[in-house]
Amino acid sequence: HAAANHVVLYGGIDPAGTRIGMLRLHNGSAWTNPGDSAPGRLAYPRMVYDSQRTRVVLFGGESPTGASDKTWAWTGSAWN
Repeated sequence: HAAANHVVLYGGIDPAGTRIGMLRLHNGSAWTNPGDSAPGRLAYPRMVYDSQRTRVVLFGGESPTGASDKTWAWTGSAWN
C-alpha cells in the first residue's frame, strides 16, 4: 500500500514565512509530489499512521486564516 511504503510530509512554512499546502512522499530513494494538496496551506499539522485502516491521518494545523480543527486521511492516492 502506497501510504505504508513512504515517508509522508505535509505542509510547513517556507523561508519567507508563507504556509505551504504541499504533500511530499519519499520512497527510500527520492521525493515526489503527487499534486494533491486538499487540506490546504497548513503549518504545524500533526500526522500519524493508522495501520488498521492503512492511512496517514492529518489533524489540525494553522491555516492563513487561523487554526484548523479538521481531520484528513491520505489513502496513498488521495485525501479524504
